[in-house]
Amino acid sequence: DEPLSVEEHGNLRIFEFPKEYSHYVIGADTAEGNGGNPSAALVWERETARHVATLHGQYQPWDLADALVRLGRRYNDAVLAVERNNTGHAVLGPLQRQHRYPRLYKHADGKLGWPTHNPERQSMLDEFDASHRRGKAHTRDVLLLRQMMTFIFTKSGKVEAAPGAEDDAVMGGAIGYVVLSRPLGSEVYEEDMYGGDSA
Repeated sequence: DEPLSVEEHGNLRIFEFPKEYSHYVIGADTAEGNGGNPSAALVWERETARHVATLHGQYQPWDLADALVRLGRRYNDAVLAVERNNTGHAVLGPLQRQHRYPRLYKHADGKLGWPTHNPERQSMLDEFDASHRRGKAHTRDVLLLRQMMTFIFTKSGKVEAAPGAEDDAVMGGAIGYVVLSRPLGSEVYEEDMYGGDSA
C-alpha cells in the first residue's frame, strides 16, 4: 500500500498515524551511514501488531539517534529497541547520554539493546517469520515484504539475505516485533534510569 505520508526527505514512510492511547515499539537495525547498507527502524503498534511506519536511509549513528528520538516521541514515547552489535553502540550512547530517552529496551541480560548474534538472531527471525505466516504480524510496507522474500538458507545453515539483497528492514522489523510480543513493561528502562529526571 502507499503510505499516508512521506517525510524526513523521503526516508520516513507513515502507514498509520499515532493513536492517542496506543503503545508502540520501534525496532532499529543500524549501519555506518557511509553509503553502504542503510539503517532501518520499523514502528509497531503493540495492541494490534500492525507495522505503522518505516524509517529507512543513510544515517550516521548520531543522526540516526536524533531521528529515532523524533520518531519515538511522535509515537507516544515508543519503546526503542536498537540492535547493540556493530554500530548499535554508537546509536545507543547518544540515546542514553545526550537525549536521555526514557524508554530504551533492556535485554534479559540487563544490557541495553537487542543482541543480533546467534542464538538470539535465529530465534528472533524464526518468531518473526512464523508470526507473519500466521497472520499475527501485519505490514503493508512493500520494502519489508520484498526483503522477506529474499531471505534464504545459506550453505552454512544461516538465514540471511540472498547475495546482493538487503536485510535491514527485516532485522529492524523482527527486533521490534519480538519486543512487542513481550509483556508490557518487562523490557523497558523507565525514567528511573536517569534518577527520575528524563527531560
